[in-house]
Amino acid sequence: MSGPARAALDAFLALDLARWPGLPSLSPADVEAALGGAGAAWEPVVLGWEPALRATFPAATPSGGVAAYHRAGTVVMLEALAPPSAETVQALGDPDAILPHEVRSQRGYVHEHLYAGRGLLVGMLQPFAGGSLEPVRCRGIVPLSPGGELDPGLYRSAEDQVLW
Repeated sequence: MSGPARAALDAFLALDLARWPGLPSLSPADVEAALGGAGAAWEPVVLGWEPALRATFPAATPSGGVAAYHRAGTVVMLEALAPPSAETVQALGDPDAILPHEVRSQRGYVHEHLYAGRGLLVGMLQPFAGGSLEPVRCRGIVPLSPGGELDPGLYRSAEDQVLW
């Protein structure tokens, strides 16, 4: 793994989102080697609208480790196992976009705050009962250009899902 890729992974593991440059080019083997998960169990999942493979790599870091998602041998997303603090997210400034909720918890809707140039999606819980937004999820992706759209292979809003 290159020096810049290792630095990016270290920043994400530390939830140092100000230092996170966006998802570097990583293979599943790179992630396994960096996080000590050689021979990790990659399970089939659906990410956005498309199938992917996911493995979890716990670590004694502020992020708790990561879940890595890959398609065709390229890691397309990292997800922290623990969310960042509200202060860490506030330090990022305003998001480039607030996407419709992808998931709903028992306490509220979770809207994705997209920081396009940073390659970050931060799930922010909007409580049903009102109150402050709370970070509940943090995912790292390849940075997007200003005004760029999030790939449907990474995100699918609940509005796009048919529920009966």
